[in-house]
Amino acid sequence: MPIFRLLHIADVHLGARTYRKLSPGTLEDLRLRDFERALNEILDSAISRDIDIALFAGDTFSTPYPSPDLQNIVYSAIKKLLGNGVKSVFLLGNHELPGATRKAHTFLPLKSLELPGVKVADSIESFTLKTKNGSLDFISLPYPTKSWIFRKYPRLTNTPVERLLSFGYKLFLAEVAKLLRTYRGENPLIFLAHIFVSDAIVSGWNREYISGEEFYFPRDAINRFPFTYAALGHIHRFQDLNQGKPFPMVYSGSLERITFSEQDERKGGVIVELYREESAWKARYEFIRVHPRNFITIEADLRDEKEPVSKLAHLIASRNIKDAIVRVNIRLRRAEGKAVDMRELSRLMSPAFDWRTQIFYDEPLRQPESPGFDWGNPISAIARYIDTCPELKLEKNNLLELVRELYREIEGQT
Repeated sequence: MPIFRLLHIADVHLGARTYRKLSPGTLEDLRLRDFERALNEILDSAISRDIDIALFAGDTFSTPYPSPDLQNIVYSAIKKLLGNGVKSVFLLGNHELPGATRKAHTFLPLKSLELPGVKVADSIESFTLKTKNGSLDFISLPYPTKSWIFRKYPRLTNTPVERLLSFGYKLFLAEVAKLLRTYRGENPLIFLAHIFVSDAIVSGWNREYISGEEFYFPRDAINRFPFTYAALGHIHRFQDLNQGKPFPMVYSGSLERITFSEQDERKGGVIVELYREESAWKARYEFIRVHPRNFITIEADLRDEKEPVSKLAHLIASRNIKDAIVRVNIRLRRAEGKAVDMRELSRLMSPAFDWRTQIFYDEPLRQPESPGFDWGNPISAIARYIDTCPELKLEKNNLLELVRELYREIEGQT
């Protein structure tokens, strides 16, 4: 029986804006090249393993309105895959959704071209793709939104958000169940979804980004379906929630680090093999690492140091900061506020691709009191405020994205 081979990647995030650096001469976005390099590295590795299909499980782009430069990277990837006889499937993630429900999504132009060998999965649907080794069946679930529920079930439009989030996943999985009524088990069945499964271990970046208005899908509810493999996106950390049984339920993770909360995570994609065993389709997989740019944190406790600059220089010299993105966390007493020569620090950090520093004092400034405000989840608070302003609601997704972008930058400095 032929073996099917798939590449499963997700959260490529072309266009992510953290730690951008422009070339002085050409104004080329050098950080964008990191993401492009990681994508090409995993594609080349997968092509060398003779894959049949490449699955992009959402958030290929980090913006719903990608620039021509970003689009060109994806089109070049498609050309490379097709040139090697590999089909591709692009699932819609949350970053690719437009701010208004009636606007075109990121991949609609590509879908309209109807290129042979390229599938855009922008709805809850079932489809079959033919390969040289046979046919594969898919069920796709793009990033779930409240607007989809309101269009499908208008009577739920005025349902409180908290209640909707508590049972909304059932409505999406009910659609999946309907699609499975015609499945006969002749082909492997792949679940391609950009969702938050409740048992997932999230990256630090995911924790800060999620607004509290997510649909959480219980792992057991998904396990009731006869999938051969679940190719998931949305969480940036590689993990198999099922540990292979009853089928692998895998987040491939992201390809490139976005903030320091991911500095110790391995990055890459997953090569999946589908095979027949005792009349049932089975899946096994291998995680393939790529080489993202290094993120390095240097902790410098300079309290009561007689030669603080010398100690700082020693700490920096002990790490290989060349071409890395580096943060230097300096601890001082408030009376020592001018102990660090920033010009000298800048000279010491010159080999780094990008660097920033933050000084922490023993005596923190007192935060103003704000009765009734939840400092723990400001993004959720902002989202609720926007809901009270009719003139802002149409641009809610875009406004929240700007807030999250700010938080990613803040997180990168702390």
